Amino acid sequence: MTKADIIVKLRNSIYEPKGDIEGYPLEIVAEMIYNQVKQGNPFGVAVFENRRGTPKDDLGFDWDETSEGKDFWQKVLSGDSLGSKIRHFYGTHQRTMAVYEYSLSIIKGIDFDGEIEGFPHEVVAMMMTEQWNQGNQPNIEVFEKEKITGGNNGGFTWGRTPEGEEFWTKVIDDENWVVFYEKYPKEGSTLTLKKDISVKEFMKVNKTTLQDLEKRNKDVFDLTVTLLTQLQLLEDRQKAPKPKAKKKAKKKTTKPTKAVVDIIDDFGDDDFDFAKGGKIDLQDLDF
Repeated sequence: MTKADIIVKLRNSIYEPKGDIEGYPLEIVAEMIYNQVKQGNPFGVAVFENRRGTPKDDLGFDWDETSEGKDFWQKVLSGDSLGSKIRHFYGTHQRTMAVYEYSLSIIKGIDFDGEIEGFPHEVVAMMMTEQWNQGNQPNIEVFEKEKITGGNNGGFTWGRTPEGEEFWTKVIDDENWVVFYEKYPKEGSTLTLKKDISVKEFMKVNKTTLQDLEKRNKDVFDLTVTLLTQLQLLEDRQKAPKPKAKKKAKKKTTKPTKAVVDIIDDFGDDDFDFAKGGKIDLQDLDF
C-alpha cells in the first residue's frame, strides 16, 4: 500500500484526525501509518490518536528505523507549534496529489457562487484538499460565504499548508491565479513538447493552451510569443544556406521565412489578432 493509497483510504472513510494528532494534515498521518505498517504492525490510526509518538512495540513505529530518521520525527511530532511541525514535514516530503486529484474530479462542471465566483476549479480543489488535510470536511459553501476562512471555522489555516501563508494570500486574497499555476499547472493545459518539432508545429499542437494562457495572463502570453518569434528566427537561420567561402557574405538582417503572426493566422481564426497590434475579444475565444 502506497502513501497515496493510505490518504485515499482515510478520505473515503471520512476520517478526521483527532486526539493527539488533531489538526495534522492527512499527508503526515499517512506517513505515520506507512511506517507503522512497514515496521510490521497492522494499519491502525487509533494508536496515534492516543499518543502520536507511539513506538513500534506498542503498535506504532520507531522513529530511528524510518528513512527520515529520529531527528526528523522529533521535530514533526513534538516540540514547536503545529505550523512549524508541518513546514518541517513538507521540507522533506512533497505534497501528495491524491486528494487534490480526487477533489478536482468531483467538482468538474460546478459553478461557484459568492466570494469564490469565477475561481478556477484547480484552485478550489486545492482549497478543499487543505480543508480535508486539516481535519475539516471539504465544503465549497464555506468559501462561497467567506473565501478567507480559517481551519477553526471549517476552512483551512494558510500557514499550515506546504505552500505557506504568502502563497495563499496571493492566490485567495489577491486572486492571482498565475501564482497558483506556476506551482500547479492547469489541468489539460500543459504545453506539449516534442523532439525536433518546428515552431509552427509547436504552435498548432498547443493552440488551445496558448489561447488559455492569453486569457489568464496577457503579459506572460506576450513574452511567450516573443520567445517563439526568436525561436523562429533561429530556426530559419539554421535552415538558410551558408555563403560560399570565396565570396564575402553581405551583412544583413535575417527575418523569419514566415512571421509568427502569420503562422498563427494559419489556424484559421482571428484569436491572435493582438499579435499585430489589435485587441482580442475574450468572448469570441473557443474554450
